[in-house]
Amino acid sequence: MRTHYLAGVAAAALLIPVAAHAQETTSTIRGTVTANGAPVADATIVTIHVPSGTRSQAKTDAQGNFTVAGLRTGGPYTVEVTSSAGNQTVTDIYTLVQQAYALPIELSADTGSEIVVTASTIKGAGITSNGPSTVLDAVQIGKVASVNRDIRDIQRRDPFAAADISNNGDRGGAISFAGVNPRFNRFTINGVTVGDTFGLNQDASPNIRGPVPFDALAQVSVSVAPYDFRQSGFQGGAIDTVLKSGTNEFHGTGFYSQNTDGLSGTKIGNTVFNRPKFKSETYGATLSGPILKDRLFFMVSGERNTDPRPYSTQVSSYPNPALLTTAINDISAIAKNSYSIEPGTALSINDRKDEKIVGRIDWNVTTGQKLSFSYVNSYNVQGSQNNTSTSSTTYGLSTNAYALSELLRAGILQLNSDWTSNFSTEARLIYRWTRRGQEPFGGRPNGQLGVCDDAVSTAASSATACGSGIPTVYFGPDNSRQTNELFYDTWAGSFATRYQTGNHEIRALIDVTQNRTFNNFVQNSLGSWYFDSIADFQARRANSVTYAGIIGGGSSAAADFHYTAYTLGAQDDWQVTDALRVTAGMRYTMYGMRDVPTLNPYFTQRYGFSNLKTYKGLDQFEPRLSFEYKPAAKPYSFRGGAGIFGGGSPDIYLSNSFSNTITTNSLTIQRDASCNTAGTLCDIALNNVTGKAPAALIAAASNVTGSTSLPRTNTGAIAPGFHLPRSLKATLSGDLNLWGFNFGADYYYSNTLDTPVFVDARSVVVGTLPDGRPRYNGLLGFSDNNYDILVTSAHKGRSHIGVIRFDKKFDWGLSFGGSYTLQDVRDVGNATSSTINSNYRNQFFADPNFPVLGTSSDQIKWSYKYNIGFDHAFFGDYRTVIQLFGETRAGRPYSYTMRDSAANRTDVFGTVLTGGTTNTNLLYVPKAGTDAIVQYDSDATKNALEALINNSALKNYRGQIAPKNIARNRAFTQIDIHLEQEIPTFVGRSRLSVFADINNLPNLLNKNWGGLRQFGFPYAASVVTVNCVTAAGAVVPAGTAIGTAANPANGCAKYQYSSYQAPNDSAVNFNGSFYAIRVGARFTF
Repeated sequence: MRTHYLAGVAAAALLIPVAAHAQETTSTIRGTVTANGAPVADATIVTIHVPSGTRSQAKTDAQGNFTVAGLRTGGPYTVEVTSSAGNQTVTDIYTLVQQAYALPIELSADTGSEIVVTASTIKGAGITSNGPSTVLDAVQIGKVASVNRDIRDIQRRDPFAAADISNNGDRGGAISFAGVNPRFNRFTINGVTVGDTFGLNQDASPNIRGPVPFDALAQVSVSVAPYDFRQSGFQGGAIDTVLKSGTNEFHGTGFYSQNTDGLSGTKIGNTVFNRPKFKSETYGATLSGPILKDRLFFMVSGERNTDPRPYSTQVSSYPNPALLTTAINDISAIAKNSYSIEPGTALSINDRKDEKIVGRIDWNVTTGQKLSFSYVNSYNVQGSQNNTSTSSTTYGLSTNAYALSELLRAGILQLNSDWTSNFSTEARLIYRWTRRGQEPFGGRPNGQLGVCDDAVSTAASSATACGSGIPTVYFGPDNSRQTNELFYDTWAGSFATRYQTGNHEIRALIDVTQNRTFNNFVQNSLGSWYFDSIADFQARRANSVTYAGIIGGGSSAAADFHYTAYTLGAQDDWQVTDALRVTAGMRYTMYGMRDVPTLNPYFTQRYGFSNLKTYKGLDQFEPRLSFEYKPAAKPYSFRGGAGIFGGGSPDIYLSNSFSNTITTNSLTIQRDASCNTAGTLCDIALNNVTGKAPAALIAAASNVTGSTSLPRTNTGAIAPGFHLPRSLKATLSGDLNLWGFNFGADYYYSNTLDTPVFVDARSVVVGTLPDGRPRYNGLLGFSDNNYDILVTSAHKGRSHIGVIRFDKKFDWGLSFGGSYTLQDVRDVGNATSSTINSNYRNQFFADPNFPVLGTSSDQIKWSYKYNIGFDHAFFGDYRTVIQLFGETRAGRPYSYTMRDSAANRTDVFGTVLTGGTTNTNLLYVPKAGTDAIVQYDSDATKNALEALINNSALKNYRGQIAPKNIARNRAFTQIDIHLEQEIPTFVGRSRLSVFADINNLPNLLNKNWGGLRQFGFPYAASVVTVNCVTAAGAVVPAGTAIGTAANPANGCAKYQYSSYQAPNDSAVNFNGSFYAIRVGARFTF
């Protein structure tokens, strides 16, 4: 008898949430063989991958159970059963990676008929799963509308995913899962973590668009809680990709496509974007086939994109472009004529380039022995603007920008072996190599110079910042690119076993991973000067300089370290009954490390512990328990689980401990009376500036003898008691099939056990502010503007997320589906940046030195996702494809804060890094009427603030510090569509396809639709400037030292609010608001 198990069940699973046991790269078929309901023992099971002829063999045990593991993804597969009770052949089985296909086979005495059985009538057959995830195979991937061919366009189809497209023009955007920081995702190719494990990109992707050509992807899966014991190393989402393999037939495809300024939108409402001319071209080819039929196969795929796309921030983007243009012209003329420095020009077109090539070899050594080798080479380069902000009116010229490049190379060798019917193994060896370049466009002939466009210095300007609304122009390599080299790689080996005994499948794992990092990063190694007016700049008279020298005058202060993770794991998959499967597993990881940072004895003296803590001795224990209940004769099923998920912490946190110690010494010199005395350090550093650090300044920073600044140098360290990130995750899902419709619901819960946050140990509590929050001062005094940033662990945060979903597919080509997601996510730290100062300052504070628990910045309160597709061949097998995907979602949250205008240690809160232009101290909301602890500089400020409070969520928090992220940007809708038509070439089975991808279709249909309006990072609306008022009624001037008679530590009796600024949550984000069309053609054989 030949029974055809059609692929409908597998196809239906591709777009609905199912479990993805990723990091494994193979699939499994398991089931039972019975005759008249009785188990058939010792039956021979031969599984054949039809396209390649790959064969695997197993035998049933005494209970009739069998498992065939280590299979390729997809199909079709044929399963042949030979036994004393009868023979049977089952065809057209399609598998998914890391998800077992359940196959109950009932042998029949009727051997002469051929029966075709649809998936809906097969009792118990189909994909098994535990936790929610979304899986797309090669066919679905080919229908994804993606003008940029960005793998994030695949990831964002998951109901738990949220795409931040506000900056996708320059950096590719970011995908967060379940409201978690996107840097805490994990990205793998064929089981190898190739994502940005160091932590400089916006999410886990190692580059702008992803490292693999779309045409090389066999499967992409994303999951927030995959319970398989091999899953680890993330807190948000796991993104796992599998490369295609060759088969016994040669297949090839080549394509060309382009997007131009004429195929891109320029209007949103009444806003018109002056888009420069450009042409973005993408082309690629893929070839696969046999080297030796049934034995040896290859696949190779390459893709290149040249994408000269406009920068996200143009001069025309500013509120007053004419004023900024005048400032650029005036400052550039002085730089050239008085300093002989080429400042560069305004930036228009970002010449981006993306190249990638991947390959895979599969060798069927013998029956049951399969060897594969995969290789990935991915390179991209793009320009990155600096000091460019429309809100703070700063602009960095081309010499202040840099070329950001990323080169990834990875190799994966894997051997899958079936030793007996019950025992199989997998051995894997990997190497991953990454180099990141950050080269200033103008080279490094001088340091950074920033100039305020005020004609002369005014009272509105501080020593290091320009007055509100006045442009500040920067040129020369920015402070973070003056010394910047990064390389990291990974060696890893793993050995996994699988043993079937009765209804139990026992699996075990040993894994050893070694990571190496070389990070030569010294901020301000060439110097960064600020001039408070055009007159000061013309006179070569700077107001401040920051310079960092290498201690002892050495050539490098690089962080250069290794660490090793040792992992043991075990798991039992127990088929309790025909309907119930329970999985229990665990993994334990211990970290070993010999390298330590350079000891900072001054740090040890200050706190009684050293800055030498690393990952050595840290560990993770991750137990999991999950189940699936799937009764054979019922249209419903349930699945769920709970477990600990550890890891996901970027290595930048460790690297900062090596880079921020006394290997370097940073000096910040501000203009004071000593600058008027010839020969003083202030005179040498700030008068007659050339843009190059004078010898005396270099010596003062690098010479440790008698140095007064060295003991105060900035330090980054891992706090005692720090634990790598981990969380408890739990899910419960239900699925129901009615009338051919698949309905489902998912509930996701997480509880944060440990998450990284950043505090300044050098800021100490000295008093209390009027609203009850603590007030700080410097441990070494108010004039000490340096810091000791500790990365430590917080233990708060949780999430509740619910999803409802449905989908339907018709045999004649129509399909549609949708989901609704509701999120309630609370966290403490943002951990959104890379340097210690940025990670500290970009948190939100109620306590000015410790981040507050509140709504996550990555929470999307609600979202609808919907898709409709049509895939039908009207003539022959030449397909017409229309695939639409859209989402309508709530806007991202933002916080109400107040500005302390002091540029260094703030005179109100007493901390560093959170004053000036960075304002992340949450607003105290005055009581209605008169509030005894708040006064105003004017009735206009009071009335404007009152109007904001009464018309926002702030009205619920009068007399309190506003919680973080209680405001929300506007809701947003994006709809994308892919159109494709296949055309015959009349040469064999080859064909030509013409296609178009349209992103943001609503904006194409109507200029008033599709607009994204969103606050920029760090998602704060600073609505008032705050000053302290003494008990005597005196307003404390900005910059007044805490602890003096004019500003006693406990003498801040009330706040004064001034300079109201309305939240600008209606400003258009150009990157996310305009439509874009890519058209192209493809040849396939």
